[in-house]
Amino acid sequence: MRGRLNIAISILSVFMMLIIVSCKESSNVKTKKLRPVKYTQINTGNEGNKIQFPGVISESREVKLSFLVGGAIQDLRYREGDFVKKGTVVAVIDPVDYRFAYNAALAAFNNAEAEMERYEKLYNKKGISKSVYDRVTREFKMAKSNMEAKKNQLAYTTLKAPFSGYIQTKFVEKSEKVGVGHPIYTLIDTKTLKVKVGLSESDFLNFDKFENFTCYANDSIKLELRNQKLEHKPNSDNVYLLQFTCDNLEDKIAAGMSCEVFATKASNNSEIRLPICSILSENKEKYVWVISNEETVKKVKVEITGTFNKGVYVKSSSLNNGTKVVTGGIHSLVEGDKIKLLNSRSLTNIGGEL
Repeated sequence: MRGRLNIAISILSVFMMLIIVSCKESSNVKTKKLRPVKYTQINTGNEGNKIQFPGVISESREVKLSFLVGGAIQDLRYREGDFVKKGTVVAVIDPVDYRFAYNAALAAFNNAEAEMERYEKLYNKKGISKSVYDRVTREFKMAKSNMEAKKNQLAYTTLKAPFSGYIQTKFVEKSEKVGVGHPIYTLIDTKTLKVKVGLSESDFLNFDKFENFTCYANDSIKLELRNQKLEHKPNSDNVYLLQFTCDNLEDKIAAGMSCEVFATKASNNSEIRLPICSILSENKEKYVWVISNEETVKKVKVEITGTFNKGVYVKSSSLNNGTKVVTGGIHSLVEGDKIKLLNSRSLTNIGGEL
């Protein structure tokens, strides 16, 4: 009886062990979940050559208006934000002293002119020597020059707008005494605008490949670009400044607004564009995770040949048109991982900016 009981217990123990092992294996299977990843699909066609640059709009001209003579401000006719037309008087310096000086210079000139006419007649009749005639001539010329200088100084007591635009800044108040060259107003020209774009070193070196520049402000207003100008020295932000001019035909654009400049790059099927978030760095080498047809991942080495906005140009013999590359979750993957595909990224909209 006892022997049968021992056999039954042994059989039950083996059965329980099999159940436990089976549960562990089942548990292990359940913990091997598919890794969800974002991806992009390589497209080496013309759609992949669209480039987007962030830009800023600025006034085409900004000048500080100042007097060519000094004195007390008699009149300030405009406030900040006011629009003025070309040739409009915007400020006046007290002209009293300058008018007195001009009147005195004018009287001296009239007297010298009369003397000149009288002595010229005498000289023609040989009534005076040439040295006397030359002295009178010099005095006449000096009087004329002095009169014209005083006349100009009187005219300089009125300050006029050199072009139509808006008063940006007012620097002085009425009755304040100012010297020559002291700024009175800042005037900006917004009828014609500048569009400025900062290019990276890579974009600068490849600039000859860019064409068909277009620009949009306020999401929908298209600006007609002209007068392209590229600076060949980086500024303080270490970017190369690209400038265009355009007309503010609808007066709906103001200096300081942002805009987007678009261009196409000459086709080069050997270059592949990828978002920067797809690049994995290991031991100073660059890799991407390529997705196979079985939806497993494989690490592929790439060579970065350039940069643009939020993306890079790469070369690799293992990347072809239509290849799927992981763009999200790259640091949690290992070779051969099974993955689940999430929404893909568009290679013509790197960074999701459009």
